[in-house]
Amino acid sequence: MPSTTNELANWYAAGSFGSSLAVATCIRCTPEQAVRLAIARARERYPRTDWTQWKFTAEEFGFGRKLLLHFRVDTEGEPVRVH
Repeated sequence: MPSTTNELANWYAAGSFGSSLAVATCIRCTPEQAVRLAIARARERYPRTDWTQWKFTAEEFGFGRKLLLHFRVDTEGEPVRVH
């Protein structure tokens, strides 16, 4: 499902694979943008890894609704929502 402008919010994104962990915070962005930031942080720390094995989440924070979305990384290194 592609992100839409109504998903612009504050997001905390986290990714993990085994004991490897990466996190990022993104203000007024889409969940995919937040996960891309977390992927970028992970690449800085773990340049040689199989990204398809990582699992990421984007958790909305702030006022109003609170969503928790799950993502995987495709073979191109892009976040894909897991339903």
